[in-house]
Amino acid sequence: MKPVYLDYAATTPVDARVVQKMLPYFCEQFGNPSSLYAAGRAARQAVSQARRQLAALLDAEPDELFFTSGGSESDVLKIYKTVPLLVIDDIGKEPPTEWAISTVYNIINGRYEAYLPTIVTTNYDTEALIDRMTPRESRDSMTARATIDRLMEMCRGITLTGQSWRSR
Repeated sequence: MKPVYLDYAATTPVDARVVQKMLPYFCEQFGNPSSLYAAGRAARQAVSQARRQLAALLDAEPDELFFTSGGSESDVLKIYKTVPLLVIDDIGKEPPTEWAISTVYNIINGRYEAYLPTIVTTNYDTEALIDRMTPRESRDSMTARATIDRLMEMCRGITLTGQSWRSR
């Protein structure tokens, strides 16, 4: 008797056609799509192509699709989008990758659409923040600008005076 597998919430079998398409990326053409070296750029191009193909199949825009490594990551993204109050401290401190700025935009936009409060702190004015939030590998500021524009719609700026506690 053939066993029946009932734990599809944990993992599922992979279609043979998908395995065939993915094999080169498992064995020969692997790379971190967030990095600047050649293998990383090739991986990023492959992910972008897959995103465009899937978006066309789903009648969606490519920037509406977010690939996650598993259920846990998806759960965390949902929490950030729906928590009653989100505090983002010191935004712009570290330069993001393409994935990171897209993820931040997705979270901010979800909170905007749900009318959820968000507190953001930063040491930068708007233009400097857009520059700092622009991924270094592509220098494409479109998502950074859209993210900061959305935050400007959601948040009221308050300038604090006095010595920064960070510099003490």
